[in-house]
Amino acid sequence: MDRSTRPWPLSPPSTPSGRARLNFLAKPAYLASKISSVYNSPIAAIKRGWALSEILLVNFGARWNEPVHIVEKRKVESINGPADAIRHMRDKFRDKTGPAYSRAVNICYAALRREADPDISRVFFLTAYEDYLSKIRPSG
Repeated sequence: MDRSTRPWPLSPPSTPSGRARLNFLAKPAYLASKISSVYNSPIAAIKRGWALSEILLVNFGARWNEPVHIVEKRKVESINGPADAIRHMRDKFRDKTGPAYSRAVNICYAALRREADPDISRVFFLTAYEDYLSKIRPSG
């Protein structure tokens, strides 16, 4: 394919000020590959002065000693660890506000990063779930 018939440019054209302008006719996949290759490479990060100073070990397999079983509409859902708890809170909680919710999410992430005991995140999850139930089912 010759350059004149190609629907997208090899590089974005520049404006008189030297800043690249976006060609809206460019294919999104082409732009995404260009952007990701520039911004996601370690060498580009070093050139920009971004620090690659540490590697975080994440324990996605962290499990609680006793799982939490939640029964909703005749379905039983087992939550076995902090990753399951985060997923449940993100997907099932309609109200994602309040200190109990934010603490539970933060402690669950800390347990995944091995900064907190997974069983402590279970207690915070149960507190957030209890708070969530009190919001959707007010007593009285």
